[in-house]
Parts: sequence; structure tokens; C-alpha cells
Amino acid sequence: MQFSKVLQSDKYNDFYVIPVSCRRAEVYRVSLHSCLVQKLQIYKFYVTLSGINFFAMLEKGNPMPDFSAQDQNGNIISSRDLIGKKTVVYFYPKANTPGCTAEACSLRDNYEKFLALGYNVIGISKDSVKAQKNFSDKYTLPFPLLSDTDALIIKAFGAWGEKKLYGKVYEGILRKTFIFDEKGILVDVIDKVNTKNHAEQILG
Repeated sequence: MQFSKVLQSDKYNDFYVIPVSCRRAEVYRVSLHSCLVQKLQIYKFYVTLSGINFFAMLEKGNPMPDFSAQDQNGNIISSRDLIGKKTVVYFYPKANTPGCTAEACSLRDNYEKFLALGYNVIGISKDSVKAQKNFSDKYTLPFPLLSDTDALIIKAFGAWGEKKLYGKVYEGILRKTFIFDEKGILVDVIDKVNTKNHAEQILG
């Protein structure tokens, strides 16, 4: 397949490109690290003065995007570290806010159940490492919270998009949870998160 234009590249050496023959908004993610070419499901594609932008989403059957980031304790966690166990990756808008706190505490209170069933649990937001540390310490959260201040991981997973608040439309983090099998293949997406009972949503 020939590609006509590179839309974006990121620190993980992933490139987002459109094919020469593209007649509509098709975007492919090319990972130099894992040598994968993955077609992304695009639900918005537009041009701004700074370039071409798009909102993507992962679909069931897609592999976990490559990523690496610091957690609240300064440890580097990568997607490669998660292969071999089932993994829950949940995205939340902002640490220490009511909804995000309720969601994290639901997962915390059921964390032993996740471990018993062979799950990793990973939280990701745009908060700094320090903010994630404060959040984790305050509520004794036993799982990693990754800091993605430039939103590269968030966008790669398709957890970035349009939101509305008091009638105003803006872009931000979408509260979403992705569940992967032991091989890193997406098996489920929860985009209507019940923050107070999120663990039950995942575990059934």
C-alpha cells in the first residue's frame, strides 16, 4: 500500500497516514516498533491552519497501541509489559474530581478480584506525575496511573474527542475503558461508564 501524506508522528515512532487511493477519510497507523499497519476507525476528519486532524477509535479485534509512560511513582510502563495478562486500560478526564474519584475507588475496592482473574489495571489521564501521585496517595490506589500530558496515548486509543459542557463544544478526554486479552487484542470497550459501579461493569 502506498501512502500519500504523513499526518502526524509521535514519540513512539508511530505515523498516521492516508493512502494514495483514499477517496474518503481513511487513516492508517504505522508502528515502526512493532511493524504493524493498522486501519483506524475515523469518526471526524478535518483541516485546520496547523494541519490535518482526526478523531480515531479502536475497534474490537485491534491490537493495543504501543505506548510508554511514567506512572505515579516514576516507573516507566509500556504496552509490551502488559502482554501475557488480560488488561483493563481506563481513561479519565482529571484526577481528584468527583467522577474520577468514584471510578478509581470502585476499581480499588475490587482490585483483588481483578488480580484473581488475571487482570492488569491501568489508569491514564493528562495529569502530571505529581498530580497522579497525590491522587493515588489520597485514595490508596493500588494500580498504576499513567501521566500522558501531551495526550498521545489518549488519542492513539481514541479516548479524545468532542465534549459538551453548558452548551459549549470543546475537545477533551472521553471517559472510556478498554479491555484487552492476554495477547493484547481488544475484546471490549465501555464508553458509558458508571463511575460508582465501574468494577461491576467490567467484571459483570
